[in-house]
Order: sequence, then structure tokens, then C-alpha cells
Amino acid sequence: MGTVPFDGQLNVYSTMFNVIRDVWSHGQFGLYAGAGIGVDRQDGDFLINSDPARHIRFDDWAFAYQGFVGLNMFQLRRGIFFTEYRYHGASQTQLELNGVDFDNFNYNSQNVIFGIRLTR
Repeated sequence: MGTVPFDGQLNVYSTMFNVIRDVWSHGQFGLYAGAGIGVDRQDGDFLINSDPARHIRFDDWAFAYQGFVGLNMFQLRRGIFFTEYRYHGASQTQLELNGVDFDNFNYNSQNVIFGIRLTR
């Protein structure tokens, strides 16, 4: 039914337990895949059309899940450069409008991550 301008901030904090499997390895390159489950703490505070009378707030815990696939590259003596695609989703979170529960929403995100894993 159209778009609604929200102005605010969304924070999602995740604690996940993952299972990772090396799929393929050749020289310094290696492909891996994984999945995980856990919990999200979702915290948001928004105004609709910048109107303080229309204040959406949520502070909820949700079941979370993720799947990822990545590539290990350029192994160093104490680390590995990697890149990975990660999909993260969560179950429904309750929204409050002016302190009254009024709707649910589902959170999901897709990310491409570049980094280095340090080893001992």
C-alpha cells in the first residue's frame, strides 16, 4: 500500500552456534559452508513521518538462524584472508506503537564479509 518514511535506529545483537564444513581445498584456497542457530536481541526506535505522536518501539528476543558460504584465500603464517556470503534471519518480533502491541515483523539480512582470521 505504499511506503512509509521511518526515522530511527535498528540494532540487532546475535549469539549463534555454528557448524562449519570445509568443502574443497587446493593450495592456499579453500571453500567452506556452514549454518547456525541462536538468538537475536532486536532493539529499535522509530518515528513515522517524523511525528513524535507516532512512535514505534521494539525490544524483543527472537530465534535466529543463518547460512553461509566462504572462500579462504592467501594463508599467512598467523592468519587467513577470507571472503564470505552470509544470510541471517530471525523469527517474528513484536512491534509497539505508542506503548501498545500492534504488529509483527521478520528480520533478515544478507552480507558479504571480507576479513582475516588470526591463528596462534
